[in-house]
Amino acid sequence: MKRINDMKDILKGERGFTLVELLIVVIILGILAAVVIPQFSASTQDANEAALDSDLSTMRNAIELYAAQHNSQYPGVIVGSYTSANDAFRDQLTQYTDRNHGVSTTKGAAFPYGPYIKNKIPNNPIPNALTPAGSEAVVQVDTTTIIISTPANNLTGWMFIRATGQFYANNTATDSNGNSYTNR
Repeated sequence: MKRINDMKDILKGERGFTLVELLIVVIILGILAAVVIPQFSASTQDANEAALDSDLSTMRNAIELYAAQHNSQYPGVIVGSYTSANDAFRDQLTQYTDRNHGVSTTKGAAFPYGPYIKNKIPNNPIPNALTPAGSEAVVQVDTTTIIISTPANNLTGWMFIRATGQFYANNTATDSNGNSYTNR
């Protein structure tokens, strides 16, 4: 019984945190969060810009390799059953091709080249008003310029100028260094 009374005495003397102590802890946590959260958003932007640079490099290399194997002509040539350069551009980069820009889903003696890109054209990783996040990239043509765009609203994420082989991000925003994404 004496032990129980000793424990009651010990517990009576203990007390919790005061409201002021809790308030100080909450304020300190708020200050730490205010310092740390912007650093996470900056690292997200850096990661998106690195992904953009990687996608641009991949696409440009694929386009140049295609041209090297197809008499210096860039993808988007309308041949066979194609009625638009949009579908031709996509298929000529993602499927097997022959020297005359024809495409096939299987490799063989008649279709020895490609595919230059696996599965599909990559999405532009930098979203803005022109390139909504999560939109699948497809191709759209404007005379000699092929515009890689989003299917839901026809907004563009990439630009490809077939006459010159230029491929770049169609994004009017600026990167973390203040440079336009179209100049990457």
